[in-house]
Amino acid sequence: MTASHYTHPVVGRVDGVGGAALKFAIIGPRHLPRTDVATYTTALANHLVQAGHDVTLVTWSRGTPGRGREAPVLARTVHALSWARPDSWVRAGRRLRGFDAIIVVQVTPLLVPAYLAILRTAGSGGADGDLPLGDAPRTIVIPQSVLPRRSRLGDYALIRSLFERVDAVLVHSPEQARLALDLHATRVSVADAVGLQGGPDGDEDPDLSSQWAHYVGAIEALASPPWHA
Repeated sequence: MTASHYTHPVVGRVDGVGGAALKFAIIGPRHLPRTDVATYTTALANHLVQAGHDVTLVTWSRGTPGRGREAPVLARTVHALSWARPDSWVRAGRRLRGFDAIIVVQVTPLLVPAYLAILRTAGSGGADGDLPLGDAPRTIVIPQSVLPRRSRLGDYALIRSLFERVDAVLVHSPEQARLALDLHATRVSVADAVGLQGGPDGDEDPDLSSQWAHYVGAIEALASPPWHA
């Protein structure tokens, strides 16, 4: 496995090769039960769209436990994933071949098998740290917390298996970065996410808009080919 890297937040914009927009897939929740994760995922998709990128949000289908009302989203949305249907993970992965980057919003270790199946079928997520083929989507995991506050038996191994098979992990604090490196993440970047749960609108605070611009810039840098090559 290649050596681990720990990078600080990226300032500025990287709009893909030659200034072209990137084609992103975001895998994460869109529904709003009791947490801010769905709000964050929707806001991330909306800000990437507003930055000029082609974004598809891949989320869970009807009947998934915890489904609530949906947050407004600007990105194309596909309700393709089912907790009870592993074949849906494989089908979703096939549809993501040809994307520039896949972002996984990591919520719970229980979903790691689904993420690994999706990434492997998309052509990414090589075993034992092997880099995917040159034309495979770059893979970025954004964990809300690297490990749950109350970890269960097997959580550590599941998260490590995910981190070992993706190109980069974007975390929200230096403490989370150190934990990600301990879990064999190949490349770890840190970006401040305080206050970023809200979606973009015309009355958004200028300071928050600036913070989102820096946050999106960090993701663009990780998703662009130069460092990956």
